[in-house]
Amino acid sequence: MSRDYCEGSFCFQNKARVSCLKPEVWRILNKVAARVGRLEITSGCDGKHAKNSYHYSGRAVDFRPMQASASATLAVLRHMPEAGGIGTYGNALLHADVRPTRISWNHFRKARTSYAHYGRPRSARARLAAAN
Repeated sequence: MSRDYCEGSFCFQNKARVSCLKPEVWRILNKVAARVGRLEITSGCDGKHAKNSYHYSGRAVDFRPMQASASATLAVLRHMPEAGGIGTYGNALLHADVRPTRISWNHFRKARTSYAHYGRPRSARARLAAAN
């Protein structure tokens, strides 16, 4: 991957436009970098994303950990309630956004609600068994 320049805890690919990122996104990135080390920002408000992508409004970022594994970085993101959308792609590429609902996806699969943070809803049978 081509890194144009590095500054502090972040390196930036030459195509990554980050001037539009909202402060909430920067807070997520700074918290993650404090836990796992330097991050490479690969996409901010640039690139080709879905039609209504949070990227276009500066509320999403794609990045890659440089000093930790993607799974360790993903674990950090999952413990951050401010990270609404969390996605993983190939090549250790991660996505974080500040949407109001919690969802996650893996490797371009359809998004699904993540219950890890909120507790998985139980079926009527499971609720009845737990009550007895």
